[in-house]
Amino acid sequence: MKVVVRLAPSGTLYAVLEGELDTAGGQELRGRLEEFLDGRLDGGRPRRLVVDAGAVTFADVAGLRVLVWADTVMRGCGGSLVLRRPGRPLLRLIELLGFDGLLSVE
Repeated sequence: MKVVVRLAPSGTLYAVLEGELDTAGGQELRGRLEEFLDGRLDGGRPRRLVVDAGAVTFADVAGLRVLVWADTVMRGCGGSLVLRRPGRPLLRLIELLGFDGLLSVE
C-alpha cells in the first residue's frame, strides 16, 4: 500500500491511500498516522483527518480496524475523520460490518 500523508496549513491532515488496505497496508497507514495523531507535533493533534480512499483496490477487517482506530483517536480529541471516495471494496466492507453509521463517508 502506498500512503501519502500531509498536514495542510489549515491544520487538516490528509492521507491518500493507494493499493490494498489489509494487514500490511493497515500497519503502514497506522504508522504514518501515529506521528501526527499522538500530539507530538507543534500545535498538538490535527482537528480533522481526511482519508482519500479512492484508489484502494482491496480492503479487509485488519485495514478497516485502522480507520476505526483513527476515527476513535480523532473523536477523543474533539476532532473528526472523513473517509473520502471509498472504492467499492472498502465501502462494501464498511456496510457489511455496520460501520457506515460510525464512519463519516463522502
